Amino acid sequence: EGHNNKVVYWTGAHGNWVAGNTEMNDGTWHHVAVVVSGDTATFYVDGELDGNADTVAPTSYRGRRAIGARSNGRDGVVGMMDEVYIFSRALSEEEIMGLYKNNAKPIEQEEEAGKNP
Repeated sequence: EGHNNKVVYWTGAHGNWVAGNTEMNDGTWHHVAVVVSGDTATFYVDGELDGNADTVAPTSYRGRRAIGARSNGRDGVVGMMDEVYIFSRALSEEEIMGLYKNNAKPIEQEEEAGKNP
Protein backbone atom coordinates (compact mmCIF):
# COMPACT_ATOMS: atom_id res chain seq x y z
CA GLU A 1 0.00 0.00 0.00
CA GLY A 2 2.99 2.32 0.23
CA HIS A 3 2.22 3.35 3.82
CA ASN A 4 4.63 1.09 5.71
CA ASN A 5 6.36 2.82 8.62
CA LYS A 6 4.31 6.00 8.19
CA VAL A 7 1.55 7.64 10.22
CA VAL A 8 -1.73 6.65 8.55
CA TYR A 9 -5.39 7.54 8.95
CA TRP A 10 -8.47 5.82 7.50
CA THR A 11 -10.50 8.30 5.50
CA GLY A 12 -14.11 7.73 4.62
CA ALA A 13 -13.71 10.34 1.87
CA HIS A 14 -11.64 8.00 -0.25
CA GLY A 15 -12.43 4.66 1.39
CA ASN A 16 -8.74 4.04 1.98
CA TRP A 17 -5.70 4.98 4.03
CA VAL A 18 -3.99 8.34 3.74
CA ALA A 19 -0.51 8.86 5.13
CA GLY A 20 2.07 11.38 6.20
CA ASN A 21 5.35 11.57 4.33
CA THR A 22 8.00 10.39 6.80
CA GLU A 23 8.99 6.75 7.20
CA MET A 24 9.83 5.90 10.81
CA ASN A 25 11.85 2.73 10.82
CA ASP A 26 14.99 3.90 12.62
CA GLY A 27 14.40 2.11 15.94
CA THR A 28 13.84 5.31 17.96
CA TRP A 29 10.77 6.79 19.64
CA HIS A 30 8.78 9.30 17.62
CA HIS A 31 5.98 11.63 18.59
CA VAL A 32 3.20 11.32 16.03
CA ALA A 33 -0.10 13.16 15.71
CA VAL A 34 -3.01 13.31 13.33
CA VAL A 35 -5.29 16.35 13.53
CA VAL A 36 -8.59 16.19 11.67
CA SER A 37 -10.29 19.52 11.08
CA GLY A 38 -13.14 19.80 8.62
CA ASP A 39 -12.20 17.74 5.59
CA THR A 40 -8.42 17.71 6.16
CA ALA A 41 -6.22 15.27 8.07
CA THR A 42 -2.89 16.88 9.02
CA PHE A 43 0.05 14.67 10.02
CA TYR A 44 2.88 15.58 12.41
CA VAL A 45 6.08 13.70 13.24
CA ASP A 46 8.24 14.89 16.14
CA GLY A 47 6.26 18.14 16.32
CA GLU A 48 6.81 19.05 12.66
CA LEU A 49 4.22 19.17 9.89
CA ASP A 50 4.43 15.98 7.83
CA GLY A 51 1.74 16.49 5.20
CA ASN A 52 -2.02 16.51 4.89
CA ALA A 53 -4.76 14.71 3.00
CA ASP A 54 -8.46 15.00 2.20
CA THR A 55 -10.79 13.18 4.58
CA VAL A 56 -14.25 13.55 6.10
CA ALA A 57 -15.14 15.02 9.48
CA PRO A 58 -14.77 12.34 12.19
CA THR A 59 -18.36 12.85 13.35
CA SER A 60 -19.65 11.66 9.99
CA TYR A 61 -18.09 8.20 10.40
CA ARG A 62 -20.24 5.70 12.29
CA GLY A 63 -18.05 2.59 12.08
CA ARG A 64 -15.53 1.14 14.51
CA ARG A 65 -12.38 3.10 15.32
CA ALA A 66 -8.99 1.76 16.27
CA ILE A 67 -5.56 3.09 17.19
CA GLY A 68 -2.51 1.08 16.24
CA ALA A 69 -4.25 -1.42 13.94
CA ARG A 70 -7.25 -1.88 11.72
CA SER A 71 -10.58 -2.10 13.54
CA ASN A 72 -10.46 -5.89 13.00
CA GLY A 73 -7.08 -6.04 14.79
CA ARG A 74 -5.03 -6.78 11.66
CA ASP A 75 -2.00 -4.89 10.36
CA GLY A 76 -1.03 -3.62 13.79
CA VAL A 77 1.83 -1.39 14.81
CA VAL A 78 5.14 -3.22 15.17
CA GLY A 79 6.49 -1.52 18.24
CA MET A 80 5.08 0.20 21.29
CA MET A 81 2.76 3.13 21.88
CA ASP A 82 2.74 5.34 24.96
CA GLU A 83 0.67 8.30 26.13
CA VAL A 84 -2.16 8.14 23.60
CA TYR A 85 -4.46 11.18 23.66
CA ILE A 86 -7.78 11.81 21.94
CA PHE A 87 -9.02 15.39 22.07
CA SER A 88 -12.52 16.68 21.36
CA ARG A 89 -11.20 19.43 19.10
CA ALA A 90 -8.46 19.97 16.53
CA LEU A 91 -5.20 21.06 18.16
CA SER A 92 -3.11 23.88 16.71
CA GLU A 93 0.38 23.41 15.33
CA GLU A 94 1.72 25.15 18.47
CA GLU A 95 -0.18 22.75 20.74
CA ILE A 96 1.22 19.76 18.84
CA MET A 97 4.73 21.16 19.28
CA GLY A 98 4.04 21.65 23.02
CA LEU A 99 2.99 18.02 23.35
CA TYR A 100 6.14 16.93 21.53
CA LYS A 101 8.60 19.12 23.45
CA ASN A 102 7.12 19.10 26.95
CA ASN A 103 4.22 16.67 26.95
CA ALA A 104 2.22 19.86 27.63
CA LYS A 105 -1.48 19.17 27.37
CA PRO A 106 -3.65 22.06 26.11
CA ILE A 107 -5.02 24.20 28.95
CA GLU A 108 -8.67 23.25 28.38
CA GLN A 109 -7.80 19.56 28.60
CA GLU A 110 -5.94 20.01 31.90
CA GLU A 111 -8.88 21.93 33.40
CA GLU A 112 -11.34 19.23 32.31
CA ALA A 113 -9.12 16.51 33.76
CA GLY A 114 -9.09 18.33 37.13
CA LYS A 115 -12.89 18.39 37.24
CA ASN A 116 -13.27 14.66 36.54
CA PRO A 117 -10.74 12.75 38.64
